[in-house]
Parts: sequence; structure tokens; C-alpha cells
Amino acid sequence: MKFSPRLSSKILLLAIGNLLLLGVIFAVFIRLQLRQDFGYFLMTAGRDRARAVAQKLAVELRDGDREKWSGVLEGYSKASGVTFLIYDIQGHRLAGPDLLPPPEVQTRLHPQKHPDNPQSAWIPPFIVRANARVPYWLGVWLPIEQEHVTRSDPARMILVVASSTLVTNPFFFHATPWILCGLLVFVITILYWLAPVRRLTRLIDDMVRATGEIAEGHFEVQVPVRSADEWGRLGTSINQMATRLDHFTTGHNRFLGDIAHELRSPIARMQVAVAILERQACGEDVQPSVDALKEDIDMMSALTDELLTFARAKLIPQELNLVPISLGEIMNRVVRAEAGSGAHIEIEVDPSLQVRAESTYLFRSLANLVRNAVRYAGQHGVISLRAQSKGPNVFITVSDSGPGIPEEALERIFTPFFRMDASRDRRSGGTGLGLAIVQGCIEACRGSVVCRNRKPTGLEVIITLQSA
Repeated sequence: MKFSPRLSSKILLLAIGNLLLLGVIFAVFIRLQLRQDFGYFLMTAGRDRARAVAQKLAVELRDGDREKWSGVLEGYSKASGVTFLIYDIQGHRLAGPDLLPPPEVQTRLHPQKHPDNPQSAWIPPFIVRANARVPYWLGVWLPIEQEHVTRSDPARMILVVASSTLVTNPFFFHATPWILCGLLVFVITILYWLAPVRRLTRLIDDMVRATGEIAEGHFEVQVPVRSADEWGRLGTSINQMATRLDHFTTGHNRFLGDIAHELRSPIARMQVAVAILERQACGEDVQPSVDALKEDIDMMSALTDELLTFARAKLIPQELNLVPISLGEIMNRVVRAEAGSGAHIEIEVDPSLQVRAESTYLFRSLANLVRNAVRYAGQHGVISLRAQSKGPNVFITVSDSGPGIPEEALERIFTPFFRMDASRDRRSGGTGLGLAIVQGCIEACRGSVVCRNRKPTGLEVIITLQSA
């Protein structure tokens, strides 16, 4: 079976995708607004941290031995995850590892070589993204006076920060606040959408359940209407449709029952008249016509009986009194009633097994199923009646070894007047009401019935009833 996620999952995934799309649009918008590289924007946050480090280093290095400056810088480098170096204004490295700056950085460390920035106008800080093994470079003033300058002149040392990474380096970019902000937006979005999505999916589930019940012929189902919007109006329409279908089918079944009941009296009088005619008819040329007429009247009588039984099964009240019934006793009665057919019928049931049902309806259902099996598969092997209990339910199976029925006919097999072969007349194919009566009787006992083909051949009908 192909996996299909629930509608609620699809809607939440759409909401998350919407957030991601908005995040991408926001990042592109920021980049366009800044009109410069996004990495440069991130490095500006590191500039303030570099200035703070420069202030601390100025205090720590001012009275210290210059030979130990590299060791002090190494400690800061390990703690910050970047490489610190100190250069003078002439571009000479005073402290730090032997790391050769790329040309873009050397130009900034030698201001007299910069054509657009004379020495008097060039002032750090600088931020450079170079095409080198170490691409990110940042420089700020290091406020330590040198011996050859006066106290009135600003300090001319430069603290340089070098890094191989940018976004993943906490010195330039702290990801934690952004992650927490993203999680907060995500949680708020989920909470914001969760209630309407759950309400929507609950409404859809109610409607799917109701329409499924209607498709099974249970028109008493109602969809809970909790609002006056489009969903509420749709639920109201489904309820109105179920009510009208209930009235229609009830009236239809009552009409069938009334017609069948009214036909019984004239048919009975016709049977009496035919019997009188048969006794008085003495010629051999008349007897075949009398026999044919008698057969047709008997068929009409059987049809009206089937119609009446079907209508009564569909009109059974919901509050039908169900009592514990011994399955073994019912099955034995069915076998005795159908034993005259000559078919081999086997029973497999625990004698103590009981179900909650109405005795007449259960007997009629099993008898119809066994009669059909004998008619269409009696010559193909054993017909089996089995029953077993599983939890609160009892499963009754009537199976045979016949040819089965086409798969496309399984959905319609319980439809009134349905016959698989349209060319069959009522003598060969029956009235088409037998399985419809079975379904009506079993549903009246608050059970269900399904039909399926066996492998390699055969057909089985499974009835589910409550265990007593």
C-alpha cells in the first residue's frame, strides 16, 4: 500500500516550508539592502569584539616584555578561535605566528602603497575578504605607544585578526541567538497553526466517517456541526442528504413490503384456482399448460416472499432485542434444512460458542448463504461452516471450493436484485435478493458481512457478530 501522509502533516510541512522561504527572502533582502557581501556584514560584528580585545591587550602588553607578546597572543587565539597578530604602521609584524598576509591585507598594512588612501587619511579598522587559504582578515588600532612617537600622537600599532571561517566562528558570528530565534519562530508557527489544522482535520475525519457510513447504507449518521462557515454548511448539507436518503430508502423498502404483502392474497387465490383447475383438467393436451402456469405462480409467490423478507430486514428497528444464541444449534438447523440438496456440508464450531443476535434473522442469513453455496459450488467440493472467537467478536465463515466470482462483482454482491450474469432468468439465477437479505439481517443484529474469493478457488462469506 502506497504511503500517504496525513493532511495535518502536509499542512504543517507547508507552514515550515513557508518559514524557510521567508528566511531565504529575508536574507536576500538584507544582502541587497547592505549592497555588499554578506560575509562583510557578519565581520562587522567581529570588529567590536576585536576592539574590546585590543583594549585588554593594550593594558596587558603595555608594561610587559615584548618577547612575550607572541605567547600572550597565542593564549587569546586559543580562547577566541582566531589568530591574533600585531603589526606596526610600516607593516612589520611585531608579534604573533608567522602567517603571511595576502596582498589585499598587505596593502592595508602599507598605507603608502594604497593609491586612494594617503598616509594621513588612512585610518583602521579594515575588513578584508581575501582569495587565500586564510580568507578573512580584520584590523583595529592597538592603543600602545611606541618609543619613537610622542604621547600626543596616537598609537600606531595594529591588531590583526585572521580566520579561516566566518559563519561557524563565534568570534565573528554567534549562531546561538539566531538558532534560538529560529526555534522560537518555529514553535510559535506550529502552535499558531496547530489548533486550526487540528480543527480542520477533525472536521474532515468526521465527514469521511459520515460519508463512509452513508456509502454502507447507514443513513442515520450525523456530522457534528460546530460552526457556521463553509465547513459547517458542508456538514449541514451532508446531514440533510443522509436524512433524505434515510426517508427515501425507508419509504422505498416500506413500499416494497406493502406491495409484496398485498400480492400474497391474490397469488394465494391463484394457487387455489390452479389446484382446482389441475384436478378438473383431464386431457393430456391441457396438463402441460397447467403445470407451466403453476410453476409461474409458485415463482411469483417465492418472489413476493423474498421481497417481503428483504423489506422487513431493512425496516428492522435499531432497538431490536438481541439475546445469546448457540451457534452450534443454529448451524445444525441450517445443515438439516439444506441436507436434501445432496451437497457435503461440514461444521466446525465450539458447542459452547454463543453470539448476540436474533435467532430467526441469523438462521435465515446462514441458510441463504449455504443455499447459494450448494447451488453454485455444491458439485465442486465440501461446503464449510466455521466459527471462531477473537476478542469481543465471533467470526462465522461460510466457504466453498467453487469458481468464485469476478473481483469487480465483490462490491455489488449484496446489492438488491444484482445477478452476475444478466442472461440468467429467475429459475437459474434466483431473484437477486438472497445476499441483500443476509446483509439486512446481519446488520439488524449489529454485525457486518463481507465476501471475498479464496485462493486458489472458492468463495467465502465472513459474518462478524458480538460474542455473548
